[in-house]
Amino acid sequence: MNHKLDPIGHKTRHEEYASLHPTSKRLVNVNR
Repeated sequence: MNHKLDPIGHKTRHEEYASLHPTSKRLVNVNR
């Protein structure tokens, strides 16, 4: 939830989220 304040943590959670939601990977990349 603090991924916005932490660029490193953001990237980590971003990849983790993509792994959990491969179908939502496009939405995550667009909303990045």
